[in-house]
Amino acid sequence: MKKIISIIHKLEDILLVAVLVYIVVMVLLGVVLRYFFHYSILGSDEIIGYLVVFLGMMGSAVTIRDDSNICLDALVSKIPKEKQRYLYGPIQAAIVVILIFYIYCSWNLTKSQADVLAPMTRISMAYPYGAMTVSLCFMVFEQVVMLVKKIRDKTLFWPQSDYENQ
Repeated sequence: MKKIISIIHKLEDILLVAVLVYIVVMVLLGVVLRYFFHYSILGSDEIIGYLVVFLGMMGSAVTIRDDSNICLDALVSKIPKEKQRYLYGPIQAAIVVILIFYIYCSWNLTKSQADVLAPMTRISMAYPYGAMTVSLCFMVFEQVVMLVKKIRDKTLFWPQSDYENQ
């Protein structure tokens, strides 16, 4: 099971790097072409916009994996670690349920937009909306893996921050 999880983590990292490199190259190429040659690549801005949203959502999956996502530290840090375990599990399970609901909604949106074409590229809008569904699936995967790991390691509490010492 660890090998499968490791492969999925590598896939996420490769996907994020590839999308980021594509965005950077296309933006630089677009700037150079517009500035020097008064020419632009038709639809590149549209695709870059979709990919930026996808990059942000996939980045959310990585923050879940690294346990570096934003949470209510100010409230949680006031609760002793030994009492946090009573809140941590149910809250993380609720997050999984909410993400599954989002997957259901985004899948329905993807299906309903399959016949709609993007204005510039004329690709089906199912692709950008489907990318949202894919990234939500990665988020659920990372959330479940993190929760199982924390249950197994008996670390059902939020990472403590040093707000009091600052």
